[in-house]
Amino acid sequence: MPTINGSPKSKRVISGTDDIEIGSSLPYDKDEPAPHFQMSQDKPEEYKFLLRDWIPYGALTGIFGDDAAGKSVFVLYGIIRPVITGSPWFNGSPGPKIPRNVLWCRTENDGVITQNRVARYKLPVERIKVLFSDNTRLDLSLQDHIDLIEKRINQSQIPLVVIDSLAAAHSKNENAANKM
Repeated sequence: MPTINGSPKSKRVISGTDDIEIGSSLPYDKDEPAPHFQMSQDKPEEYKFLLRDWIPYGALTGIFGDDAAGKSVFVLYGIIRPVITGSPWFNGSPGPKIPRNVLWCRTENDGVITQNRVARYKLPVERIKVLFSDNTRLDLSLQDHIDLIEKRINQSQIPLVVIDSLAAAHSKNENAANKM
């Protein structure tokens, strides 16, 4: 039997799960109780939220799903609408006390669809800012586009930036953290 630091190593293969070896790298004997650890006793860092426990300020929040699952509609009506109108959030929480602008960065050829939705939902179009006045699409591989987002955020004190869709906003491997 293989050993780790002179102790027998627990090894088990489960069929039907690509033959994953469970416990193959645990540095303790299978007959001993597994060690457990506690979370830090330090007071957790406080965060400011746009929507409490859902959307923190200054952090990336992603909405993921299958193609045509309704992600853009959910973001437009469930997240952008409360920010720009002060109406309640999708979870029933009270909306922001003061309506604000948002920045919508499109990366696909769907501007007409989004404009139609904004009209159908009777949203104040003047509060939905766009990055470009023409049909230019956001490309996160271009530093000029990143700089422009930052400039717009700072100029208008924008609390929410929507990139629809992130997959189309770059040419890098989004599954490789060091490539994004």
